Amino acid sequence: MKKQFSVSALIACAGSGTRMKQLKKKDGTRVNKVFRAIGDVPVVAHTIHAFEQTACIDDIVLITREADIAELTQIVKDFGFAKVRSIVVGGDTRQKSVVNGLAEVQESDIVLIHDGARALVTPEIITRVYDALCQGGVAGVSAAVKVKDSIKRADENGIVKESVPREDLWNIQTPQGFFTEDITEFHRRAAQAGAVFTDDCMAAEFCGARVQLVEGDYTNIKITTEEDMAYAEFLITKELTI
Repeated sequence: MKKQFSVSALIACAGSGTRMKQLKKKDGTRVNKVFRAIGDVPVVAHTIHAFEQTACIDDIVLITREADIAELTQIVKDFGFAKVRSIVVGGDTRQKSVVNGLAEVQESDIVLIHDGARALVTPEIITRVYDALCQGGVAGVSAAVKVKDSIKRADENGIVKESVPREDLWNIQTPQGFFTEDITEFHRRAAQAGAVFTDDCMAAEFCGARVQLVEGDYTNIKITTEEDMAYAEFLITKELTI
């Protein structure tokens, strides 16, 4: 059966990783955390590989800092990632970086936006987001997992104000999928209003659009700390596929 929509993946790799050990290059600049190695393979290569292996993805656009373009280009070349068609420079926030990436994929019907540091994403999760969006009725779809711990709201001194029922609470992940025209408009309206968000579904919610959550995976972590790095290495090195 012919695929219904053309699909681009935007992978955001422009973060500086301030909560990780500050490794530096010879010139004194910080090493982008997505270039850290897990099993001798850069974090970002694991991430790209998952999208490269996903049938619904037609092409991939990477977003990074200008200083990292050469290194990221070399990684794409070394691993032979055929679906990566361009690398664009990000902005000074994730939100602005995504907007820069969206300018590169306007010819695609659908865009899936993903954090480059979520190296344990799988083709199954990616396809689940795409399939849910194709079913219609919502403006955005995000991978997510149910909250497992008890949640409490506290004041600035750590004094508990209330316990929050966890039954309807989810931890949001990526990828997040949208029709390209829609998410471009959501971000335009958000920027016009001066609204700042930490994920793209929030831009859709801000505009009153419906967002659906689909099952991600508890292993689909965003590598943010040294502890995350160790956990990701434990999981990935069990069965390296690259």
